Amino acid sequence: MVFPDILPSLSGRLDETAARVFTWAVRHGRLDERAADELGLTPEQLERATDDLSALHLLRPAPDGSSALIATNPELAAAELIGPINAVLQARQQQAAQVRTELLGLVPFYYEMRRERSSAEAIDVMENPDDVRAMFQELAANCRTEVFSAHPGIGSTEGMTDALARNLELLERGVRMRALYQHTVRVNPAMQSYASQLTASGCELRTDNEIVDRVVIVDREVAFIPRTGIGAPAGAVMVREPALVDYIYRSLEQCWGRAMPFDQEETRSVVAGYGEAGAAIKRSIARMLAEGSTDEQAARRLGMSVRTCRRHIAELMDSLGADSRFQAGVLAERAGVVTASAA
Repeated sequence: MVFPDILPSLSGRLDETAARVFTWAVRHGRLDERAADELGLTPEQLERATDDLSALHLLRPAPDGSSALIATNPELAAAELIGPINAVLQARQQQAAQVRTELLGLVPFYYEMRRERSSAEAIDVMENPDDVRAMFQELAANCRTEVFSAHPGIGSTEGMTDALARNLELLERGVRMRALYQHTVRVNPAMQSYASQLTASGCELRTDNEIVDRVVIVDREVAFIPRTGIGAPAGAVMVREPALVDYIYRSLEQCWGRAMPFDQEETRSVVAGYGEAGAAIKRSIARMLAEGSTDEQAARRLGMSVRTCRRHIAELMDSLGADSRFQAGVLAERAGVVTASAA
């Protein structure tokens, strides 16, 4: 459908000369050749001003059939010019809505046919990170009820900046947001600021010792999981299969149930910064030592630097009077440190 240009160009048409001619016509009830002499205009200037005012619907022929022109109410002129434009815009909006409705009407058939061919096809492997971001932004923009996510490690400053605006917009729309992080975010200044802004806006945030990998679930209908274990670290896997999404959701619910709520004031009041999570980290380190994990393995699982992990190990060994890492693990297990209740 082609929409012609309806509104004439206004550039330079309603200038000072045209305004003076219009005012004269209003004052005298009509525009005639006397206007040129009284306004000090040449016939050419009067003719040009008359043409401009007529194009803008500010002058029109007198109803008595004479050659004179009469001034028009500017409100009427504006309505006559803008009315067709509004009609065009409304038609375009209706056309866009119709196209979107027709295309989205095929979505259920698209996924249903894919499931009939193979249930595996309800899983989209996206290799390009830009495609992943674009798809997630589209889903987030149309999210209705909840975004449930888990994030291992410490996010980058750039990533937190990008995510903050999007997450605050979701919260403002009334979308429930639950986010699970590792205990190490409690002592990271950037993450503390990020988390406090989210929780102040209604986000529910908890922390745990270990998080296997990043997971994002939108409306309990679509899940994003990392594209790992297949030879390429980039990209993600988007899951729409209801049974798989439900399984991922319930698994994340279990992690959420044993995690600790993030309390910004409590975190700030404790010198170490971990609050109650400090005891949980100590138990995890003791368990890993008993299992024979290396410093690097323990640090990676806990989302902290090797240096920080070694400091925690040294403190644990000192408190237990252990001479070696393995002995510390054994003594911690005998003392009930490993199996102690999180409470």
